[in-house]
Amino acid sequence: MLDDDPDAALDEAINALAFTRHPYGLPVAGLRSDIERLSLVDLKAFYDSYYTPGNAILAVVGDVRPEDVTSFIAGAFGAIEAAAVPPPAPRPEPPQVAPRHTEVVGDDRAARAVVAFRTPEATHPDSAALEVLAHVLAGGRSSRLQRGLVRGRRLAAEASAERVLTAEPGLYTVSALLRIGAELEPSHRAMIAVLDDLRASGVGDEEIEKAKSLLRLEYLASTETSLGLAGSLAFWESLGGWALGPEFEARVSEIAAPEIARVLELYFRLEAVNSAWRLARTS
Repeated sequence: MLDDDPDAALDEAINALAFTRHPYGLPVAGLRSDIERLSLVDLKAFYDSYYTPGNAILAVVGDVRPEDVTSFIAGAFGAIEAAAVPPPAPRPEPPQVAPRHTEVVGDDRAARAVVAFRTPEATHPDSAALEVLAHVLAGGRSSRLQRGLVRGRRLAAEASAERVLTAEPGLYTVSALLRIGAELEPSHRAMIAVLDDLRASGVGDEEIEKAKSLLRLEYLASTETSLGLAGSLAFWESLGGWALGPEFEARVSEIAAPEIARVLELYFRLEAVNSAWRLARTS
């Protein structure tokens, strides 16, 4: 499904580059070689091991009575035999001590550059500051990446900063889709320059408040439906408890400039950067 998606190929490349031992370096669906060698017996064994009620989270949102929900759950799942879920084998990622770089060839005319830094898990105390930082970098037309790459130097058609909230330490990516004809190396340097400038000049209170407002808006938009709210509850429950969600939102509102400066210095280290370039088709 991803072979004809150049952005997906670049995402897989940056993950494989950053994680040499941890499973986050592998595609969710597995490598092509994995899929080709799977048998029906393998698939059934995996399903029987992991797709069990004891490994599931059920979130219910709406005008319901708890006793009705409990009765429904018992009827739907009570007859299914309980099974112990195999614990994951620990595969800690060793510290990164030098920059890493890779390149892939795209099938379109626009190049893309990505830089990525390893950052902690979703429940880490620094998570909220890192989320606010993402919106300082790429939240709206006045964000740092927009000013530095898109609307300013006009090197990129779009730019983003994203950190997927994961159960274990993951990646924080800064990405730019270059304008046709823009060169990768100067565009890459411009992305790093945005981070360096932010580190040197600091973040203003107005920038931080705007970033927090965007985060609150995103949260409200994502939970305005019953399905969205149920998904949010289930997500945080999978990380340790549904109440972590409201706690995270409250933590975001407390973030101030010194914390942004601290996480920038702590996690965005050039000696541990991962970079990936998607080379544009030349003909």
